[in-house]
Amino acid sequence: MKSIPLPNGIGALRVLPFLLVFLCTVAVNMYAAEPIRSTIHFDLNECHAYLLSETNKDYSEFIGQVTNEEACSQLEVIGGFLYREDPENNPHSCTPGVEGTEAMCFGASSECSYSSENSAPLIIDFSISPGPSGVGTFTGFNFYEQAPETFNWIDGDSGLNNFPTHYAVRVLKNGEEIYLETDINTSGEWTLKEFDFSGLTDFQVTEMTEFTIELSSYCPTGNEGFVSVWDVDEIHVYSECMNVEGGTIEGGPFEFCVGDGDSDFIEEGAVTLTGNVGANSAWVITDDDLNILGLPPMPSDVDFDGAGGGTCLIWHLSLEGDLT
Repeated sequence: MKSIPLPNGIGALRVLPFLLVFLCTVAVNMYAAEPIRSTIHFDLNECHAYLLSETNKDYSEFIGQVTNEEACSQLEVIGGFLYREDPENNPHSCTPGVEGTEAMCFGASSECSYSSENSAPLIIDFSISPGPSGVGTFTGFNFYEQAPETFNWIDGDSGLNNFPTHYAVRVLKNGEEIYLETDINTSGEWTLKEFDFSGLTDFQVTEMTEFTIELSSYCPTGNEGFVSVWDVDEIHVYSECMNVEGGTIEGGPFEFCVGDGDSDFIEEGAVTLTGNVGANSAWVITDDDLNILGLPPMPSDVDFDGAGGGTCLIWHLSLEGDLT
């Protein structure tokens, strides 16, 4: 507020309008309503596990089927197939899968505390190379799992399964752990499990990068079964493009007394942005009726003194393509 001198020494106050500024985010896909994916699919339908031929110690039949979209990140299975280390001591068996085709089962750790050192996991090594946008993402993966009370080996035995009660998911990026989730409950029947990494910066790349997924089960239920195995089937690894996230912006709300001729800037660094995904981005200033007032490089570049009283919104947009 400013004091205004009037005749005869009478004073009055001129009330200047106030402006409130709030923050918003938007993800804008300029190309398609749904994201497209590059994928790796391990259907496990070629499972072979015979003792005499020792195919139970060979994992080379589990080839990853790669489908790369030209506009997306490019995926490649390192080595061509999934595996377990030391297969002589960590073999696999075959069991009826989700759709009646073959699935894989493999041994569980007897420990009830997860350790990456002795979990003997199922391992998937793959690489991601960025697509045309210059940014690649490991968006997520899914698979079916079950730990049934009865094991059932194709062309083999069946019987009481001392089934594992927990499993763990571990992800490495160029050999460094970036994700670990343990003590996930196993399921008694085939159940789809999904892991979504979209928006996580550790899963974004700007050059060819190697990732590793490790799946391991542990902590048998403790019945009298002499076999302790976990079943997996239909593993999908995928990278989405045109999958944009506006991110999270923090700061404010900010309040200014406007129209007095004094500049009203948001302090540099007072607005922070995290978790945004997209090849391009933009800042947009609107009024509370969503009329666009400006497209600044950064919120701190805006002088709100000329905006008038009321409410302004600061938006961050992530987008694939150009904003028109």
